[in-house]
Amino acid sequence: HHHMSIHKKRERDQPIMDEDGDALLEATTYWPLLGKVLAYISLPLLVFTVFLAIQDDGVIQWSWWMVFLPILILLFTFLLFSASSRLSGPAPGVLRALWLLITTCLSTFVLILIFKLEKYPNPVPTSTTLLFIPMYVIAAATFLGGLVAMISGCLYKNEDMKRKYFMSGVPVFVFSLMLVPTVLLLAYKNGAFYGYTPSVSWAVVLIPMFVGDAFCFCIGFCLLLFSCGSQKDAVFTFPQLGIFQGIIAASVTFKILLILRLDGQLHVHMIVTVIPLLAMLLLVMACGIAISSNKSHEGDLEAALPRKKGYMAVNSTPPTEDGPPTTSR
Repeated sequence: HHHMSIHKKRERDQPIMDEDGDALLEATTYWPLLGKVLAYISLPLLVFTVFLAIQDDGVIQWSWWMVFLPILILLFTFLLFSASSRLSGPAPGVLRALWLLITTCLSTFVLILIFKLEKYPNPVPTSTTLLFIPMYVIAAATFLGGLVAMISGCLYKNEDMKRKYFMSGVPVFVFSLMLVPTVLLLAYKNGAFYGYTPSVSWAVVLIPMFVGDAFCFCIGFCLLLFSCGSQKDAVFTFPQLGIFQGIIAASVTFKILLILRLDGQLHVHMIVTVIPLLAMLLLVMACGIAISSNKSHEGDLEAALPRKKGYMAVNSTPPTEDGPPTTSR
């Protein structure tokens, strides 16, 4: 029995997966964790959206600190996420640093915005020009971070590192192509450049975001076609892809209503305007729950374990009276 316990301990201490097994293990741990994060993030955003809408409609007259409390809690949680090895481990170092920088700049932006809405007197910083400086940093850092990650992925000789950096950098870089012009147009619209508000339609300001919606729709449609052609190898299920497309539709509807209201062409309460946004956040929550509960990769992982090079139990012989069991490497 003593020899058998030693043998079992050695089996547990040995690596049981190679590159394919590592990828399967990541699929069974990272994706469910990401789904839980999406579900968690959508809840404070949902509460903040309701608070902001009813504050704008005059239903409540709270301090802006109370209205932005869900966002402040969320940003604090983001800082905790950046220190989590389970969440930041799969991401390259450049993107982990980018995440920390973005969280810090977002926190600064929200604080200055609250100061501005509360109309604090000098010397509290409340100028529009100062307000957008953190957003400039976020846009530039996102663009450079995604670009550096992709270039680093191309330079690595190790296939795992190449795939890790390049595939992580592509979505960040694509997102920056929408973020950079949006931030610049928002700053221009709000008078951050010249000190006055130009007569530019909000439809023009949000054009980059509509382009981003169209791009995401194309990605979702391609994934849907891939899932139809090979359901066994598909990364996402049909319900998940349906929720993803519903999120895009709700996002487009919300921006159209917001443009009409801000341009004075639609006279409705803000709570009515944000209904598509609330629906979108509920869909994000549902998508996160669906991803976190997806067990499609666990069977592949269990089937792949016995085929890995380091799995010692493959050639093990049963214990005998003459000595401990032997293992062929």
